[in-house]
Amino acid sequence: MDKLKQGLRGAFLDEDRVFENVTRNIASRPFPQFKLAMAVSSILLTVMLIGMLLARPTQVVAGVVSVDLNPSVRFELTDEFIVLKALPQNAQADTLDMKSWVGLRITDAIAALVKQTIEKGYIDKLSLTQDFILVTTVAIEGRNTTFSIDLKSLLTNLQKENPLFSGMSVAFMEALREDLENADAQNIPFWIYLLQKENPDLALDKNATVQSYFEDPVLRGEFEESLGEVEDDDDFDDEDLLEALDYLQKQGVDVSSYRDRLNQPDASIEQLTKEIKEVLEKEEHEGEEEEEEEEEDEDHENESEDDDDEDDEHDEEDD
Repeated sequence: MDKLKQGLRGAFLDEDRVFENVTRNIASRPFPQFKLAMAVSSILLTVMLIGMLLARPTQVVAGVVSVDLNPSVRFELTDEFIVLKALPQNAQADTLDMKSWVGLRITDAIAALVKQTIEKGYIDKLSLTQDFILVTTVAIEGRNTTFSIDLKSLLTNLQKENPLFSGMSVAFMEALREDLENADAQNIPFWIYLLQKENPDLALDKNATVQSYFEDPVLRGEFEESLGEVEDDDDFDDEDLLEALDYLQKQGVDVSSYRDRLNQPDASIEQLTKEIKEVLEKEEHEGEEEEEEEEEDEDHENESEDDDDEDDEHDEEDD
């Protein structure tokens, strides 16, 4: 019995044998090694991803383009004129689908802006009625010094080539980054800030439109003299005139004489354009007067209702 106990004790206390058994058990288990390999792989993959992100060039805003035609939209661009952001600047712009413009070249984005503006009725699509678009470019310091020049060239070609811009006048203006920041800080529309910076006596409220500004010949003259230039599109053809005549006919205007003259082989497009424009302006002016009269009538009705209410109150007090 004692010999048996000594034999068992020797077997369990044999260090060499115990170490050999432990080593054999560890070697026969693959899980710790697999976990270690996975951990190392994960670390290496993380390091590689971080390196790739750091090495990849980030898209930096090279310049800003403010487009005002009521609606007003601000575009942030790369140095290759690709839209990074499209930001609404007034209530009309909030109704537009601007997400689809991100990633487009600026010329395509502005064309999409004009298209949606026409579809929503913010500007008249008739080629003979003059609409204005004000484009203000801001180059970010330290980036592309020719940004504004190249962009203006692109947009000038767009005006000539895209039929959406038929009959539209495009005004160009350049500004500094600090102008943009100051306008934002003062909560003033960017284009109005720039105009009032040049002419502090200019009275324009925040609700003024580019259209109303440029329709004033004196203000337009001041703009072209000191701030920028206006590219007019006066290249009208038979289709533009027919479109205008169709519109006037729907408004109840007799346009038969204009149609007869337009069909003559020696018709003067220039003279017809001038006369039809005058008729369009007259119709527009009469429409504005009718709207004003309707507003005045509503005001009078409201005043009458208020007076009636006051009389009723007095009668009740007397009783």
